[in-house]
Amino acid sequence: MTISYNLDVASVSSFTFLKLLLRWRGSIWKSVKSELLLWVVSYYIVFCIYRYALTTTQQRQFEKIAYYCNTKLDYIPLTFMLAFFVNIIADRWRKIFNNMGWIENDEAHEEEARLMRRAIIRYMILSQILVYRDISMQVRRRFPELSSIVDEVNWAVTLLARARNKQYIADPPSYSLIMKVVFLAVRSYFIICLVSRQFLIGDGAPNGSTVDIYVPVMTILQFIFFVAWMKVAEALLNPLGEDDDDFECNFLINRNITVGKGLQKWATYLRSASTQYAKE
Repeated sequence: MTISYNLDVASVSSFTFLKLLLRWRGSIWKSVKSELLLWVVSYYIVFCIYRYALTTTQQRQFEKIAYYCNTKLDYIPLTFMLAFFVNIIADRWRKIFNNMGWIENDEAHEEEARLMRRAIIRYMILSQILVYRDISMQVRRRFPELSSIVDEVNWAVTLLARARNKQYIADPPSYSLIMKVVFLAVRSYFIICLVSRQFLIGDGAPNGSTVDIYVPVMTILQFIFFVAWMKVAEALLNPLGEDDDDFECNFLINRNITVGKGLQKWATYLRSASTQYAKE
């Protein structure tokens, strides 16, 4: 279900940004809570092993490994990969939104009877429901079964599948490979941070900490920013699901029914008005 923030940003004030940050539904805190909790627990497990379970010699080896990982961490171009990925997914999101099927995009100039006009609108919305049932869980729950299926639609889908198997139709662009690379890069980056971002306490540590801080504040902030950025792309990747920022498909169906009936009544009114005007 889409979460609206219109009332929170209706007026500009010094506390508007703070008010948005304190919201839970549709917030970055809700998106990253599980990953952040898992990472913090893992960090303190490594923390305890390094400080209390290893011998002095093993600590020196651990510090060398941590120093090496920290110096080579920039080899993962995380910012570039996330920016490229989010740009592609946002462009795909816009294309999906523009093809959702607003009833105002349909236009007819021929004269039709009132009942025929209503039937056409209902059939158009039915075809829209047939599509939405396969891509949106919201619509599938609302319409778990359909009493009848248009045979022509099944025939067309069968022919399209046969044409694709014969390679008459090119395969659509796949985002699976890009998604796997980005998700692997983000998770690998912060797995390495479990070791590289430890505060080294040894006297001979190559990158010893001047201040012994038990909470990695800067790394946690970096985790929140990067993982939240990745979660934005995940939410945009399938805007027809049930996340807080997904499209309201049921609202669109109800709106198209209401607008369609209104257009049909308005067309009938205009025709009767023009007929009465011609008689006068």
